[in-house]
Amino acid sequence: SFNNISKIEGLDNLINLTDLSLYNNHISVLEGLEKCTKLNVFSIGNNDFERLIVPQLLWQGTREEDKVQNLQVLNVFGNKFTKKEGVKDTEYENHLISHLPNLRYLDYVFIDDQRRRAIKEDDKFKTEDQAKYLIDLKVEEATENSF
Repeated sequence: SFNNISKIEGLDNLINLTDLSLYNNHISVLEGLEKCTKLNVFSIGNNDFERLIVPQLLWQGTREEDKVQNLQVLNVFGNKFTKKEGVKDTEYENHLISHLPNLRYLDYVFIDDQRRRAIKEDDKFKTEDQAKYLIDLKVEEATENSF
């Protein structure tokens, strides 16, 4: 944390990594996280990510052992994708909570069962391919902003 780092690579060799804090740097590139399936705590808030990179990295592959099952604490707030027109955008929170069933804290806020149930009842989060939806949504936004 707080080291002015702009790129992280080589994580693919750290298959037993459980805690990773990269908070408050200038990171915009993160490579190799898909092999870190034992992560319990992941903090990447206050960096330079323009779009939600977590689904693309954490949900690689189709086998359950290829997915992060232990992640309980995640901090991403402070990246560009967490705000829309200067205001906190809760859409990313809902997607992360719906995809990560063992997540207990998101951006230092406890996720209670009532919130998790409300998200599950939302039709937007009932599709099987939620990660693809989110990625498509961000691509669509990027395309709209390029004109």
